Amino acid sequence: MISNLEVQMGIKQVKELAFMMDESAFRIDMHFKMNIQTELSFDFASDDLFFQIAVTFLNDEHRNIARIEVMNNFVIQNLRQFHVSNSSEKIEIPEDLLTIIFSISFSHARALMSNHLNGTAIQSLMIPVISPKAVLKTLKIQGIDLTKSKKKVSSPQKRGRKKKTKV
Repeated sequence: MISNLEVQMGIKQVKELAFMMDESAFRIDMHFKMNIQTELSFDFASDDLFFQIAVTFLNDEHRNIARIEVMNNFVIQNLRQFHVSNSSEKIEIPEDLLTIIFSISFSHARALMSNHLNGTAIQSLMIPVISPKAVLKTLKIQGIDLTKSKKKVSSPQKRGRKKKTKV
């Protein structure tokens, strides 16, 4: 049960879109910053919701240590229930559902990155466990205002630009 709605969903596909690392930018004693970028789109015809997430680790000199970009394809039964009646290009997603989608997507990105870093000089990079709800409040996803109970999201044809967030 999500926000008083019964929502049935599943994961249709997890696809790694890009990965890079620069072992020369990493030192075991360094501090680093983590940036998260997200983009959300949907397709009512197939009940598909696409959540793209990019996680980047930067060193003190703002050089990329590692970056991964992952597309998570969720199927949400009757996605159209979130349709905004006065717009064919927007949906309203309950905050709890968006938190679950973000949490799963970040976990996929973290797992795929850990797999790539294993056996490299960067394998000791600690990828943090985060509070999805807290991080979501710092993100702008397609212009979603996370201070409201419902979140408006544009369709794939009207994709917004990605927003960087430091954690």
